[in-house]
Amino acid sequence: MAEHPPENTDRLVWGQALRALRKRHGRTVNEAAQAFEPERYTPGDPDKGVSVQRWSQIEKGNYRFSETQRARLAKAAGGDLEEFELERARILGHQRQAPARELAERTPRGLVIPLWGRAELAPEGWKVKGADVSEASFNLEDLARASIGATHLADDLMQPKADAGALVIFDRARRPALDKGCVVETLSGELWPRIYAGEDADHVIVRSVARPDRPQAFRRADVRGVYAVRFWGD
Repeated sequence: MAEHPPENTDRLVWGQALRALRKRHGRTVNEAAQAFEPERYTPGDPDKGVSVQRWSQIEKGNYRFSETQRARLAKAAGGDLEEFELERARILGHQRQAPARELAERTPRGLVIPLWGRAELAPEGWKVKGADVSEASFNLEDLARASIGATHLADDLMQPKADAGALVIFDRARRPALDKGCVVETLSGELWPRIYAGEDADHVIVRSVARPDRPQAFRRADVRGVYAVRFWGD
């Protein structure tokens, strides 16, 4: 789908994103419709809300609405405008990135969390090793750096390390180590989470976990950068 879809299609996408946001927050159509605040709403106003039929038509893409209205719709669905925009970005197949300035201005909280064990697939099934002792730690402050980016796996080629749709957080300021997780960013804006396998004069070479014997080569001329993965998760 195009970066800027035609108006009719754009309405459909916003409607689908609103439905996804509402479901993610566990709200029914009736609950969301009743929670919607009109433009001139004041607390205690008995006219709060819209009809279930009106809300359903919005989710079907039959209405066009402004950014201000989007914020109120998102709130009624249980979320906020940023979540709403991210849902739209996922439907369109690209990841909305916050401007570097926004990320740099966030106040880091210095939250360090322990990492307990790791899951490994053995012949007899999944096992968690080292679950009794914290093996390492992860500082959430690192996720507020301006160089941090995020995407989602579009395929299942990284199983069992990560499933299709899993969140991948990477750092544009760090180069990947050999045989470690990486994200290849192409000039066209695509993001490919893979395992870094090296480079030659003309190519960046990566591989998947599911098919290690089938390396994938990207032409250097088509690559914007290769970055280290910081986190694979749900």
